[in-house]
Amino acid sequence: MSRFSPRSLVAPIALLALATAALTGCSPSSTTSGASSPTQNAADNSVGGWVGTAQGAAMFLQWTRNGDNVTGSLVETNIQSSDTTKTQNYNDSFTGTISGSSATLTFSGVLGATSNLSASLQGGNIIMSFPQSNGTIDTVTMTPGSVAQYNEDVSSLNGQAQANAQASASAAAAAAQASASAAAEEAFQQRVNSEQQQASNDLASLQHDDDFTPGLKAMEGDLTQTAADLQRTRSDAAKGGGDQCLNASTTVYNDAATTVYNDVQTNLYNHSLDLENQAQTVRQEVSNLQSDLQALQNDGATGPSEAPSEISGANAAIAATVAAANQHIDQGNAYVATSYQVANGIAVGPCAGTGPGNPPEPVKHIN
Repeated sequence: MSRFSPRSLVAPIALLALATAALTGCSPSSTTSGASSPTQNAADNSVGGWVGTAQGAAMFLQWTRNGDNVTGSLVETNIQSSDTTKTQNYNDSFTGTISGSSATLTFSGVLGATSNLSASLQGGNIIMSFPQSNGTIDTVTMTPGSVAQYNEDVSSLNGQAQANAQASASAAAAAAQASASAAAEEAFQQRVNSEQQQASNDLASLQHDDDFTPGLKAMEGDLTQTAADLQRTRSDAAKGGGDQCLNASTTVYNDAATTVYNDVQTNLYNHSLDLENQAQTVRQEVSNLQSDLQALQNDGATGPSEAPSEISGANAAIAATVAAANQHIDQGNAYVATSYQVANGIAVGPCAGTGPGNPPEPVKHIN
């Protein structure tokens, strides 16, 4: 039941916010002379007061009767509809008339406006009729009672308001905890999503870079060319030192110290460095992907299913590539040493000193 305030009927514009609020407060007990027994009839003016309760509200009514006329006050305490953790109080005075078992109470409001409430007198009780905002009328039975009874009812309402406050605080704490948990879960999921995306990106990079075949084929091409140039060195050397040792000092010398040298010391060397750099890149990508998988495992999540086999395959490919590249380097260094040996072999006798001399420092293995 929405609460009734005589003020809301008197001044619907000025007191619209109170239209559904309960009236509360305290007023002195009414007194009268020549009263009959307080338990005989509600129309008797000897009753000290009447108490009534409704959902979220406690009321206390007092009046003084003079013939068919009464004057009095209606005190009400209720739990605020806008904030159920608080109570509010009203104390409204009224005048009224009694006709048989019915009474009409007129409440004074602001700017001289008035409003009426109907009441039914039944034995020692008063049945108050309260208009509701939806057009219906609710009733509250007021029974003979005291200020002490009213105060007990008010105390109960205050307890209910305090319980509402505690429930509100608990609900707010639970909501805050739920919000914090939801935020933490969202942050966790975002982190996992980011880790999974990073793992996918690093896997794609590894899959793109762990093919060493082109680099090895380049080195094999260098060796093929070196072998052919070594053979030409041998063919040219077979002609001897030549007139004025020009064959030994120029042709064969250049075959060994320029052509074969560059085949190995420049081309094969550069291609070996390319493979070494590629191997280092792939090692880093393997490490990155392993870190990604570890982070996901720590979060109870999984990465790309093919990642472990890709890591294993990449490590195996690095080892095989380094071994093959170093074999190619050894072969290239041997070709250089042989070409220098051939060239120096014809730089004898009158052509002594026209050969290339000692071979260069061998190309180093890659890691």
